Amino acid sequence: MVKIELDSFLIRTARHAKDYTGGINQYCDMSQLQSMIDKLLS
Repeated sequence: MVKIELDSFLIRTARHAKDYTGGINQYCDMSQLQSMIDKLLS
């Protein structure tokens, strides 16, 4: 079964660009997307 939700996003952080392990998964909805991106980039 495949579940597609167009109103939510998965943001995956990584330890560094060559190795995508070590990060955490964070989920947010459309209303939280901008603040989540701002938080990750600060």
